[in-house]
Amino acid sequence: MKKGKKTLALLLALVLVLSLTACGGKSDIIGTWQGEIDLSEALIEGADEGSGEVIDSMELPMDVDRISDYLEPFTLLFTYVFKEDGTYSIKVDEASLDAEMEEYKQGLASYFRYFFVEMLSQMAVEMGLAEQIGSEEELETILDIDLEEAISEGLGMELSDFVDEIVREEMGSTQEIAALFNSEGKYKTKDGKLLLSAGLEYNVDPEVYDYYSISGTTLTITEGTPSEDDEFVTFYPLVLQKTA
Repeated sequence: MKKGKKTLALLLALVLVLSLTACGGKSDIIGTWQGEIDLSEALIEGADEGSGEVIDSMELPMDVDRISDYLEPFTLLFTYVFKEDGTYSIKVDEASLDAEMEEYKQGLASYFRYFFVEMLSQMAVEMGLAEQIGSEEELETILDIDLEEAISEGLGMELSDFVDEIVREEMGSTQEIAALFNSEGKYKTKDGKLLLSAGLEYNVDPEVYDYYSISGTTLTITEGTPSEDDEFVTFYPLVLQKTA
């Protein structure tokens, strides 16, 4: 799959969305707010596009599933903290991210295993060993192989290690992904506008902001200053619940 650059670009886009989201009173937003961002479109569609290109280039004699059929929705849990001193922090829940990544890897492993079985079944049919293959057990009997061993031999490593390598190369570790989002800086709010600086050493730019509203314990952040990349809007609105 050749989706590494696109995945990284989308992740970086989300970093900027979170960083754009501050002049005047701050009392209404002070506190701890937790929310989720659905990364399914960025990751699953990206994976589907990359695997689709590879499959199409192989010109296979049969139709095969796309990888998106095997991947579950991927959400990122994060926390905003707005302090009385005019500073903020953003932190990703690494335990939740670890769980999402493991589920993502399991989906990838299931797909690659399915794909490998389909290729072996097609090979057996083309060799005239069977008219069709009805099950993995039948495939193992016809080819006199152990599927797990055959997959490992074909990949040159265990399937789980193969998936780990793909994810590491294209997305990085959970710690590296979290480091992209975790940040702190200064903030200001006025007239429904929220401005964040890119770090504690910087001041907020009054020309760069998002809009925010608070209803009860719900904070909603929507796009303000137009971004240069339309993919930024994928992550709006950000809806967070006050936890402290």
